[in-house]
Amino acid sequence: MKIEKTIATKIQITDVYGLDPVSVYLEDFEPRKGKITISCWDKSWHSYWGGMGDRTISEFFLSCDNHYIAKNLSSIKSSINDYEALSEKIKAFYGDDIDYFVLEELSELSGDQNDGYNWTQTNHKVMNEVLGCDWFYDVPTMQNPKYKYLCSIIDTVKDALRQVNKSDKNTSEEK
Repeated sequence: MKIEKTIATKIQITDVYGLDPVSVYLEDFEPRKGKITISCWDKSWHSYWGGMGDRTISEFFLSCDNHYIAKNLSSIKSSINDYEALSEKIKAFYGDDIDYFVLEELSELSGDQNDGYNWTQTNHKVMNEVLGCDWFYDVPTMQNPKYKYLCSIIDTVKDALRQVNKSDKNTSEEK
């Protein structure tokens, strides 16, 4: 068994409107290889990159767009089905001719994602009439709130890393 003690950089970010405290752990293992771990409240995300060019994990993280980072940190999808919009689409399609039972059941579409999914799976006839036989490709979507939250954390981490990098640069120039 080989045991090695390494040094990681921890950044604690607090007093950000709308966010709990965020902890960021940066580990540069060797040139071109690094890992970042981000924690906020009871959630954490991490990713390892083994091909970052001649950059540190901090520099690499700052150079990437949020979608790429979010995709590497998490399996959270950027968009989810918008079942409330689907409900409105169904009501508009049928107009005054909407079946009472369909109208009554449409309230299930304003519940959570599972309720909406279950409704679409048990109402194929309605879905086929409104959206066609490939209806599952045409369900309206919206931005996933969990993805949006993760991206706001990524933006916060990027802002903090810029400040830390600037401070480190100023400190090294003073020496």
